[in-house]
Amino acid sequence: MDGTTTVRLERAPSMPSRFFPFPTNSWWSTWTHVSQYTLKMGEELVAMHPWRVKVLPLGIELIPPGTQFVSQWNFIISSGSPYLRVTAAEGLGSRNVSAGNEMGVTFEWNRADGAVGSMQSIMLQGCPFVNVRYNGLTPVVTQLPNAALIDELGTFTGRTFKVMNNAGMRFKYYFSSQVTATITASSLRLASPFTGVMRIALLASDYLPQLSAASAEQLYDANVDIYPTAATTSFGYKSASGSGSSETGILRISFNTASMSGSYQGQLLMLSMPHHRTHLIYPNIADASGVTIADLRGSLTPVLGSDWYLAYQLPNIAWNAPNGVSNATMRSAVIAALKTDASSWQGRAPAADAYFGASDLAALGRMAVIADELSAAATTTATDANDLRAVASSLRTLLRNHVSARIVTNPGVEASLVYDTTWGGLILYRDASTHTSNYFGNSEYNDHHYHYGYLLYAAAALAKGDPTWLATRKDSLLALVRDYANPRRDDPWFPLARMMDWWGGHSWASGILAMGDSKNQESTSEAVNSYYAVSLLGRVLGDPDLTRWGQLLTAIEVSGAQHYWQIPSSSSVYPAPFRDNKVVGVLWNGKVDYATWFGSNPSQIHGIQCIPFTPISEVLLQQGWVAESYPIASSRPDPQLPPCWTQFPALARAVVDPDAAWSSIISISSPSAFYGAWAAHPKSVELYWIASRKTSGSQTSASRRLLQQPSRLPKK
Repeated sequence: MDGTTTVRLERAPSMPSRFFPFPTNSWWSTWTHVSQYTLKMGEELVAMHPWRVKVLPLGIELIPPGTQFVSQWNFIISSGSPYLRVTAAEGLGSRNVSAGNEMGVTFEWNRADGAVGSMQSIMLQGCPFVNVRYNGLTPVVTQLPNAALIDELGTFTGRTFKVMNNAGMRFKYYFSSQVTATITASSLRLASPFTGVMRIALLASDYLPQLSAASAEQLYDANVDIYPTAATTSFGYKSASGSGSSETGILRISFNTASMSGSYQGQLLMLSMPHHRTHLIYPNIADASGVTIADLRGSLTPVLGSDWYLAYQLPNIAWNAPNGVSNATMRSAVIAALKTDASSWQGRAPAADAYFGASDLAALGRMAVIADELSAAATTTATDANDLRAVASSLRTLLRNHVSARIVTNPGVEASLVYDTTWGGLILYRDASTHTSNYFGNSEYNDHHYHYGYLLYAAAALAKGDPTWLATRKDSLLALVRDYANPRRDDPWFPLARMMDWWGGHSWASGILAMGDSKNQESTSEAVNSYYAVSLLGRVLGDPDLTRWGQLLTAIEVSGAQHYWQIPSSSSVYPAPFRDNKVVGVLWNGKVDYATWFGSNPSQIHGIQCIPFTPISEVLLQQGWVAESYPIASSRPDPQLPPCWTQFPALARAVVDPDAAWSSIISISSPSAFYGAWAAHPKSVELYWIASRKTSGSQTSASRRLLQQPSRLPKK
């Protein structure tokens, strides 16, 4: 990382751990940070699909599956009151991370009095059981207020115990050896210290009509013996099967397992999310009718097996839109707009920060790439081709100056980069030098894929036309990749793919701040484009492995967006009335919001899931969803909003009706309308996007009908 200074932040990791660099944006890291609300650590609930858990000094508190969801037109959230506390009779004190990676974490508690004895809990998403290992301590599971046990009370000896609470929820406790337990209305407590494994499962709840107690118990009994101790990911690729097809990326999730009995009976039982069932090629979804658990992000169904393989078609989109610009009138308008924008667009002097400034630079890069494409087109006149080559050259001169100043440590540029030795990542010079948090929490590891994805696109677009510059800046550009999309598990400086939740199937934008609903991500489209930029850098470097890696991350993020943010009528993930919004604005670990961080107008909520509009957008923005989304996105025009929020829905509309979108944008004459807000696009970039949608079959009759149906607007 030549040219980059190192710094250590004053805010160190909140919980002792045994690994560096730290996976700051992992789904579980909220447990390791101090809550900004309570100023205590581990206080915030984290959803593991299906359980929700707090990790506290005295043990873990649990909200089981089967609690009631609060579903309103603008949000969905599950019950926030824990039902169970798992601890030890001897008293627990300190806790720490004993192991962890991109898939999960193991917490260990020691006795409060310092004597020998410990408790461990392995936290992995998708496990129907809570898994706790005791070493010489006496297990106690306490019922928290308003969740008293009402059935099977007394003292019993055995390896399994069934209980029911006053909310009608039935649980089964499994132990790895025979124990004696006393069950009262307020707790289950063993008679003596225990060394072994305890697993807890929910058998039935009034709020889970598709979970049959008999079916669940039969499935759990047959497979409870095998429990996960860790999980890890690996990646591979399968060649294209024929002409016109693309490569397939393979995500392998491998579970380390152990046996409660030592005899390895049954198989590892996990629960699949909706996107798993789209992409899983091995093992098969278990045939277990009566064992479906409703979750915040759709139903969970059983899968048996300790090796999962998920297949993703790699998007083979490079620099240009696959269709190109075939309409002569539109092509002429794009060329004219490019010539104007190249000399006068306000973003030629990019904003100083890491988001707006980097998106300005990416837009300059996008114009340069469009100029490259159109200058080489056979239908472009010689005069226009010469002018476009000059446009591309002038834009790259701007990019060379600005990008070069940002990708190293530069005291004169506040958005230049510094390496943080506290967590292991790149942060902004201004934050590092002032020990403050600016620009959307960059030093807290928020939004790194947005900030550095835009910057990386600009750099790749520059490098496409300037291989000499690329040769001198390669290490700095790869450091950007390593910060947010690192392909190496053994990198001593950066974690593996910092932002990606491999089990959840998408990225998390939030970093080390512990929030009430844990991790969140707003703009999936900007996440998609950040990984698209990785693939483009791979292309200019002539590195097929980096290209495929970027394509795989892109494909996973597109799938996550289409499963959990976009809500076409064909989706069954979210219930009404929320589903009628057609989009999620912010997806949290423990909540779903129809909102944004910056505004509540539908154009903002829908538009932030579309920008920036680049060639990869045609993989993300499918006709069916856009046709249903657009009428809502455009339903509340507000002249007080920056003009981009009118333009973005119109640009999305181009997927189903390019002529109408073209009319909306071509008629805007004010240059200021194309700058000054979220990732604002130059007019030439907008016109190119629309023109490259223009084909003989651009608008289907079904799409046209949907666009004309305001009755599909959500009822407030």
